[in-house]
Amino acid sequence: MGNDDDSQLRDDWGLDGALDGLGLSSYTYLRKGGKNRILGMAHVDPYGSSMADHQTYQVNGQTYRATDADYTMSFNTEEGVIIGLSREGPATSALRRNPSIPAAQMPILHQSSDVGWLIWQEMTKRDGHDAKNLRYLISVSIENQKTLSVCRRVFINNKWKGGPWPGLTLKAGTDDFNAILGTPNMQG
Repeated sequence: MGNDDDSQLRDDWGLDGALDGLGLSSYTYLRKGGKNRILGMAHVDPYGSSMADHQTYQVNGQTYRATDADYTMSFNTEEGVIIGLSREGPATSALRRNPSIPAAQMPILHQSSDVGWLIWQEMTKRDGHDAKNLRYLISVSIENQKTLSVCRRVFINNKWKGGPWPGLTLKAGTDDFNAILGTPNMQG
């Protein structure tokens, strides 16, 4: 499902400063010559006759339940940018189902990085760009508590209290840089 409202990138998420600062388009392809396409994907049948708690589907004879996982991402194939706007995966959303869904019943394709990469490959192919041209992977909304805990520690270590673009820059190879790379949000 597509959603190319410019307010998603500029107003709602406040990305215009960062994207403009990197010399990248901060508009969707529908307006002002923008290059971003925003897609929302959910692990549920939005037209189904029941709520997510009661939806099932079959894969290779195995019955699975819908998790209501939700990924919203922006793709800019020309400039090489994927922006994870909202990435709640099946493992998290499955805990809210009634009854909750055990790990053994998670969909095989469940990491936002896997979903994003498959879409990226298809979009770059369709647009005539090289999938290897991915230059920026930006994660906007972080709700994972383990990731937030590491971020807080890194911010304290660097005496950073937040602020507008360009924010905090970490040198590659430092303990703080490596700590961020090891977080669940960076792993998928």
